[in-house]
Amino acid sequence: MQSSLIGKIEKAKRYAEEPERVTISDFSAEFRGENDSHSLGLRDGKWHWGSVCTS
Repeated sequence: MQSSLIGKIEKAKRYAEEPERVTISDFSAEFRGENDSHSLGLRDGKWHWGSVCTS
């Protein structure tokens, strides 16, 4: 394996062991149920949820 690749793998492993390096500021997901779709999101530090308008 090339030494540059080994260095990148070692750095990635070190970063993965330091979760404080990651900040999630916005997140959204949509869940499709049998009768309706629902949304869930994190925006400006607050959670939001509700039905998704499909029309």
